[in-house]
Amino acid sequence: MRMFSITIHNNQNFEIFVEKLKLGFELWKVGPIKGHRVILDHYLTHDDLEAKLNYVNSGDLGWRNAKPSELPSEKHLSAIQMEQTIKQGRYIDFEKRLNQPLVYHFASTVNLIPIDRKAFNVAKKAILGRWTDGIAAVDFKPEAKLDWICPIKEPHPFNSGVRTHGYQPDWWSFVGWQLCILNNKHKAGLRVGVLRVDEQELHVWNENQPHKIAHIFYRDKASKN
Repeated sequence: MRMFSITIHNNQNFEIFVEKLKLGFELWKVGPIKGHRVILDHYLTHDDLEAKLNYVNSGDLGWRNAKPSELPSEKHLSAIQMEQTIKQGRYIDFEKRLNQPLVYHFASTVNLIPIDRKAFNVAKKAILGRWTDGIAAVDFKPEAKLDWICPIKEPHPFNSGVRTHGYQPDWWSFVGWQLCILNNKHKAGLRVGVLRVDEQELHVWNENQPHKIAHIFYRDKASKN
């Protein structure tokens, strides 16, 4: 058995355990519920996460050997329901069958983890200010105001909704670890999931590159918050 963990929502560990089978992999997702570890999801897949998936750069997830005893005994109702697919011999294949990024193995399950309100309030303050990744520059201002610079032709987590709807975003909000980046007049734009944020880095879910979990923005040190 192999596993890795990532930090989400600033202070919580989200863990993936994988057991190689003859025809694929058995996958468990583990996260905190009310202060203790719980199996959140459990199913079969042909998607080879260890061979293909990265956090940002190749080999940066820190996979290690694990023992079955490291899995918690308690299961979320979602995991119990998904285990029916194992009994049926069904495989949940985001990459091979659904043609979706491997990150889809994570996003919906993370929403099962309760929000730590104290950590969220700290993040809500930290996200204010100007961020850049070398392509886009975004300034999250008080009172939901937004300054936005992002080349539309670049494949980027922060412009897919703009390409689709054609409206320049001018409004934002941060709710439930989701960034809503919208055009206020036309109510069109996109939602981007936030993995974590502190005073220096903003990590968002990466759905544009199929083998990367996160896209990172860095605080623009030349700007004033």
